[in-house]
Amino acid sequence: MTTTGPGDHHGTTGGGVRGTPRSRRPPPPDGVAREVFGDLRCLLLAPRLLVLQVAHPVVGAGVADHSDFRSDPWGRLLRTLLSLTTVVHGTPEESLAEARRLRRLHAAMTGTDGSGRPYRALDPGAYAWVHATLVMGPLDAMALFGTPLTGERLETYHREMRGVGRIWGVAEHRLPPDPVAFDTRYTETVIRELGDNRAVRDVLDALAHPAP
Repeated sequence: MTTTGPGDHHGTTGGGVRGTPRSRRPPPPDGVAREVFGDLRCLLLAPRLLVLQVAHPVVGAGVADHSDFRSDPWGRLLRTLLSLTTVVHGTPEESLAEARRLRRLHAAMTGTDGSGRPYRALDPGAYAWVHATLVMGPLDAMALFGTPLTGERLETYHREMRGVGRIWGVAEHRLPPDPVAFDTRYTETVIRELGDNRAVRDVLDALAHPAP
């Protein structure tokens, strides 16, 4: 779970991300990703996004041990969305600075999960999964509440979001090259890796009983 595979530090060095090559830039101002993430209907599935993220054993353990989400679940979700907004809508310099900040923040987050397995927040698979949920969430929201992305617009969206993944520091081999490959890997992760844990139950409880 904590093993780093070949290429898992592509574009990164310690707590940061190197350089601003064209493949590691935020989406263009007139791009599909900025259009989609600017649609407030995407927020309607934000709670589901949080549940999917913490259902990953590494993310769930890290959130349970190092986050204040039990006392402030909506604040944590808001901070996640604000960080994503900076990366998607910011300048290349702003996007990379936010990515470096996040990696520094998570670098020291380690521990042992509920099954006694060691984890670290910068686990490459977990980091890639969080990015994948941020890619899929808006697609699901637009399919349910707007106009689904298809054809060239869907291809463009995935290409732009691969650039966002590179900014985060997700390794190239963990960024599926097209929509079909992305859907396949996403489904495989849901089936093989996600499960119930303390963080999932806490998030569901917080969503069912919001603070007054």
